[in-house]
Amino acid sequence: NQTFTFKTFALTGAGWQNIDVVIPTVAVSVNSNDVNLAAPTATVSFVFSEAPTSFALADIAATGGVLSNLAMVDATHYTATFTAAAGTDIGSAKVSVTNASWSDNNGAAGAGGATGSFVVDTVTPSVLVTIDSSDVNVAAPTATVSFAFSEAPTSFVLGDTTATGGVLSNLAMVDATHYTATFTANAGTDIGNAKVSVTGASWSEANVNAGTG
Repeated sequence: NQTFTFKTFALTGAGWQNIDVVIPTVAVSVNSNDVNLAAPTATVSFVFSEAPTSFALADIAATGGVLSNLAMVDATHYTATFTAAAGTDIGSAKVSVTNASWSDNNGAAGAGGATGSFVVDTVTPSVLVTIDSSDVNVAAPTATVSFAFSEAPTSFVLGDTTATGGVLSNLAMVDATHYTATFTANAGTDIGNAKVSVTGASWSEANVNAGTG
């Protein structure tokens, strides 16, 4: 038979030490999925799993805009204002916290976090109006008017247009960004300033930005 000897060891030293092997995390969210001309700002929220010892704008990156007004709500919650960049039209805007840019009270470096992609559209949509005749007369009393939009309008009707020297009819969609209509000259009219125009802000595109005239 084999004989086993058991020994008991006592823990000595300064006592129990704090052990923290959990990587702190942050969840980032934004309260709008479409930041546009009508609503050019959004609120970004940061929720930390553990309170950061320090958290500043320099720890954050933004695509499609800039951040400001970083404020602490409580030890683990912060907010900031996202302001869309001018002249921007992207579907990949994002706000992210840089990995290891912050740490918790135990010195553990925090993980990065980011919002999902959202839309930033601060480009004013426009429309180009042309006519296929410079002289609508008794022999040729009609002309075709073409409307070319920079972005597809969600709705476009004759009520969004005005005509001087005649009337419009037969508005038709050629494709999402191109329409045509028929201009018919008014009887008994002799002017050199006939015109067809689209009323400013009478139409908008999918991101609800109002179009120019």
